Amino acid sequence: MGMNESRFWAKVDKTDSCWLWTAGKNHTGYGYFWDGTRQVRVHRLTWELLRGSIPDNLQLDHLCRVRHCVNPEHLELVTTKT
Repeated sequence: MGMNESRFWAKVDKTDSCWLWTAGKNHTGYGYFWDGTRQVRVHRLTWELLRGSIPDNLQLDHLCRVRHCVNPEHLELVTTKT
């Protein structure tokens, strides 16, 4: 059984700039969602739903610096810090 996208999007508050995750967050402020199988970070899930897969050697950076923002316009793929 696949993820219920309507349940996911119901937890997003689209403001004039950020799309804020209104449900569960971890102690560092990142939003999490149960996709039916596992807990996933919501900014990664949104990117995958709207933009496609995230290469293994890259991670997402929040340009707005709001960790529970899921607006794909506020996210960019960057290399992993070493």
